[in-house]
Amino acid sequence: MEESKIVQRLELENGSAAELPPGYGVIVFRKQGEVLYCIRTNNLKRLLEILRGSDNSQTTELIPESESYSPENDNRQKLMLKPVLELYDQIVYYTAENEIENLVNEKRVLLYDQPERQQKIRLYDNYPYLALNYREAPYLSLKDDTTEDFLYIGPFTDRFLLLEMVEIIRKVLNSAEDLSDLGEQVLGQGVAKEPAEPLEKLIKFVLTLNNDLSSILMQRSSELADDLEFNSSVILKNAGRILEKYYLYLLFFHTAKNLNLTFDFRGIKYQVRNGLLESRQEKNRTEMFSAINNYFSDYEKKEYLAIPKENLREMWTLFEKIREIHPEKIDEIYGISLINLRKGIDLEV
Repeated sequence: MEESKIVQRLELENGSAAELPPGYGVIVFRKQGEVLYCIRTNNLKRLLEILRGSDNSQTTELIPESESYSPENDNRQKLMLKPVLELYDQIVYYTAENEIENLVNEKRVLLYDQPERQQKIRLYDNYPYLALNYREAPYLSLKDDTTEDFLYIGPFTDRFLLLEMVEIIRKVLNSAEDLSDLGEQVLGQGVAKEPAEPLEKLIKFVLTLNNDLSSILMQRSSELADDLEFNSSVILKNAGRILEKYYLYLLFFHTAKNLNLTFDFRGIKYQVRNGLLESRQEKNRTEMFSAINNYFSDYEKKEYLAIPKENLREMWTLFEKIREIHPEKIDEIYGISLINLRKGIDLEV
């Protein structure tokens, strides 16, 4: 582990605790020496401020991992953590220099300390899946699990952002074949057209990365701004950004559980299996984490683009780092995934 520090509850509550670092960290809650729960965060100082109610920022993120976390999730998660927040008498926090070593610290705590309430408090339970029904309208809906007979994408951390995504994608599906009226559809000014070939459009715009959509909306937004129609311009720009987020998440769901590789980062070798961190090797020392990994190899066809909720944050952390240092690997897996998607769920047009 990297630097660790113990802070008593009383020190946190009366403000006498030393200034906490703002960077990567893992917080471990203890009660009389027993490990209750741990949380990994990208902003250690802010997380503790949120937990003790002293954070006054407009946007609170309980686990600042990506921009998709919302105040609604934050409030619900704090409520779920209430039993731990009422019980603990001290915290231990571990700092890290980067997001991968931060993940390693979390996995060490889970492996060696086995927090007593880690499996009981599931902060991710309300994360929704996007369900695709390519046989009949309305084609897209939100589901809390993958039990029904749909094709699933997800989970997503923010239900409200996903609802915005779905609304925009529905307008895309109702646009002309050449997308000439896409801007008007998003602005609510066009005539909705039931797609003549819904399956083809769903494949093209929902299951496949399509950067043309955001480009069209951004271009139209710029034109409206030039005509001083600023409100409409902002709406289209926001819609374009939301679509960019959706396609980034889609790329993640296409590739995350198919990541099987070893990569070097700052002199350390990390082995990833099925999207999860399996080992860390530094010099002659190797640490194995497979004992605590839930690989879930028996996915159903309808879950081709779905991953277990409990694996989401770890997979996202690894996906982002691999995409940063080995983008060609992500592109390769995505290309194979598209081919297998059609074969696996029988989506021939």
